Amino acid sequence: MEYHLILKDIKGREDVVTRLKEKILDIIIGMRPWYNTMHRINLTYVSLGVFCIILAALFLSLFIWVSLKFNQKFKWNPDLDFSEENIDLFGSLGIPLNIAMWIFYLAFLFGNKLRNFFFPPTVFMIGQEESRFKRKERFQWVVIIGFGVSLAAGLVVSTIMLIF
Repeated sequence: MEYHLILKDIKGREDVVTRLKEKILDIIIGMRPWYNTMHRINLTYVSLGVFCIILAALFLSLFIWVSLKFNQKFKWNPDLDFSEENIDLFGSLGIPLNIAMWIFYLAFLFGNKLRNFFFPPTVFMIGQEESRFKRKERFQWVVIIGFGVSLAAGLVVSTIMLIF
């Protein structure tokens, strides 16, 4: 992420300089949008960690599946007698784990860039930027509300499924 500094040298009486400094800081702090805390998290490291965990789970499920298939064929350990459906369950875990792994890999590559594009850390609205910002702000609310509604719907459906 590239940052640009704003430097201002103010000379004058101490009380005037202090008052101007407070006003400038208020203006700069006012430029920070409501989602500013999102920029404290580096999505590259988070997605890399989750990617590694999913990759380990993928290899573990593959190892268990291969071990159970070999045990079924060669009867190395007769105590491990699983049905064909249970063995294939470990093999079928690879599909959603692989999809999740690629999603987090893309998040690793493009997460911070997309976050900075759709949720910029500071906003200057000059000229046509006002209309662009309003369009972006509507998109932000669609994403946030859509995410919240999908979480709530998932919670309701899972609760209903547990009850019935």
